[in-house]
Amino acid sequence: MFLSIDGVSYDVLGFIQVNRSFKVEEDSNKGTAISGRKIRSIVGAYLSHTFTIYRDPKNVTAFDLFWDAIKAKSVQDSVQLIAADGQTTISYEAYYTAAQQALDWRNNDTNLWGKIVITFESIEPQVVPE
Repeated sequence: MFLSIDGVSYDVLGFIQVNRSFKVEEDSNKGTAISGRKIRSIVGAYLSHTFTIYRDPKNVTAFDLFWDAIKAKSVQDSVQLIAADGQTTISYEAYYTAAQQALDWRNNDTNLWGKIVITFESIEPQVVPE
């Protein structure tokens, strides 16, 4: 799987599961007509990619550095995301508001953290009405 944030590739991470989705957003002109028929006022479809990143036991350092990088970039307005999509990749301006990770175990003074889950959402619609 391929993942790049602001031009930095994270190929050295462990197994990465990628889920893609989209959400159609409508503006305030949507509603319901007197007949009961729904009136849609579509702005466009916004893409999202959710990554579940599993630790590679051979490269725990890269995994920890990835967490530090996404935590540091979380306060930016957006990042440039390149992600697996279709048979190749897609690039779009995205944001994220949260990531999560659970502590797998602690041995003496060493913490070993589990998978990271993070969802990136596009800033602008990737599909717009004609």
